[in-house]
Amino acid sequence: RLKGRRAVERAAAAAAAESAALRLELEQGLLRDLEGLDEAGLRYRITQLAAELQERTKWEALRLHEGLKRAAAEAAERQEALLRQQRALLEEKAAADARAAARAAEERA
Repeated sequence: RLKGRRAVERAAAAAAAESAALRLELEQGLLRDLEGLDEAGLRYRITQLAAELQERTKWEALRLHEGLKRAAAEAAERQEALLRQQRALLEEKAAADARAAARAAEERA
């Protein structure tokens, strides 16, 4: 459970870092050469940056979704392994109890 939570936290931290880097890059891109643009140029530049931001946001969301999906799959695998281990221990204990009961029955007979 803790490992799955850590994987989710790592994926969220990576997404936050990518988001911060994207914001910085967009700010730098927005500030670049704005002084020389006229009104039409500014409109075009804003439209261009908005489209780029939308595209990057889509891919960032997809990467985050994939990371969360991997973390969930890893958590499910660990849970299944734990259940298999617990089942094996329970079956082993049940077999030992059955052998002990059989020995006790033989001794009484």
